[in-house]
Amino acid sequence: MNKLTALGIGLGLAGGTVYYTFWGCEGGCLITSNPYLTALWGAAMGGLLFSSLHDFLHRDKTAI
Repeated sequence: MNKLTALGIGLGLAGGTVYYTFWGCEGGCLITSNPYLTALWGAAMGGLLFSSLHDFLHRDKTAI
């Protein structure tokens, strides 16, 4: 795992926690009604986003 992906996971965890705190569902919602699932979902999305950002920034600039 690279540093950018780890940063994305950390920011996603924080973002998921903030989302649950301010906008989380009180019941009936599968992901946003549980603070752990919301943080885990945020970590997964942050990790995927920053991983793709890492791939974009470090792509082979000679290949088109």
